[in-house]
Amino acid sequence: MSLFSGKSEDKYDPIAPTLPSPSTLLANALARRVSNTLSIRASQTAKPKVARPGYCLKCTKKKSVYECMPCGHAAFCKGCAMKMATGGKCKVCGDLYMEVRKIRK
Repeated sequence: MSLFSGKSEDKYDPIAPTLPSPSTLLANALARRVSNTLSIRASQTAKPKVARPGYCLKCTKKKSVYECMPCGHAAFCKGCAMKMATGGKCKVCGDLYMEVRKIRK
């Protein structure tokens, strides 16, 4: 009903909510389910990072040349050691370390 003329009008009301059709809702639900299934399968097949003895425990690609202090576990390559230098948890024993130090041979 128009405020001015008193006549009922069948026009689009931009304020009134519009609901998606049932087929759109079903398609969206199926797409979400497929996406979730694919991401679960991908995470199940991903290989965990396992460092070889003597290799960096963070990137697993380069030899470890830095150790955690005070526990002394050899843990990081130079690049990862620079990122982890301010402290954290030792990847070997789980103790907190305060710094990393180059391994002396």
